[in-house]
Amino acid sequence: MWITANVGPALLAWLLVIMPAVISAQDLNGDVSTAYLLAASQSLALGPLLGLSQ
Repeated sequence: MWITANVGPALLAWLLVIMPAVISAQDLNGDVSTAYLLAASQSLALGPLLGLSQ
């Protein structure tokens, strides 16, 4: 049960936070590595929310 509680929100965070940042960076011919870094830092901020789902 705890696996579902972690994987579901983690995938949702990936789809809502990281993927849009990377896609927009690719579309604008920007630096994709910077987009990954910023998105990962945002995901770290969302980490406590994943803990609440447990």
